[in-house]
Amino acid sequence: MIHVKGDVNEETFNEAYMMHTTTSPHYGIVASTETAAAMMKGNAGKRLIDGSIERSIKFRKEIKRLKGESDGWFFDVWQPEHNRWS
Repeated sequence: MIHVKGDVNEETFNEAYMMHTTTSPHYGIVASTETAAAMMKGNAGKRLIDGSIERSIKFRKEIKRLKGESDGWFFDVWQPEHNRWS
């Protein structure tokens, strides 16, 4: 069952739906997505996301620091100038 809020273009909806459906579901993946959705509810989900973002920012900063110490070519990462987490 799919719940739709508001007006939806039927053709666009059907195209998006058919891109993400199968006649041969893998029940392990279905269970995994259900578990992941349950984990994201409430403050626990916010903490998981915030922690992931904080770790990714620290990782980017460390790569940037290592690049500054490098004499030659080195990896680079995209790092926004400002964000709400740092």
